[in-house]
Amino acid sequence: MRFLLTLALTGSLMAGGADQTAPGTSAERQVLLHHRGVQPVLHDGKRWEVEAPPFDATNAPRGFSGYGTFDRAADVLTFSDRNGAQLVLTPDDGTPNPYNCG
Repeated sequence: MRFLLTLALTGSLMAGGADQTAPGTSAERQVLLHHRGVQPVLHDGKRWEVEAPPFDATNAPRGFSGYGTFDRAADVLTFSDRNGAQLVLTPDDGTPNPYNCG
């Protein structure tokens, strides 16, 4: 639980939150891990999700900070953590994702 609280999500990344990033740009942001995966993020006016997370809050890579940049190429959004971990996100298509909480 301490790890989950350490990765507190900024308001701009919460589902339905304000998108503060201009389309196509990279910006330092934060992602939230939970016990089953990665919290979806809002970027470029779209909701993005990790379909099959390589890790979650229970098995995150050593040194994972949750802070990093998002780089968008077409319909792929790549999050790169300050310490090198990467997550690949795709647009949320509206189908239930068993790895998303809530």
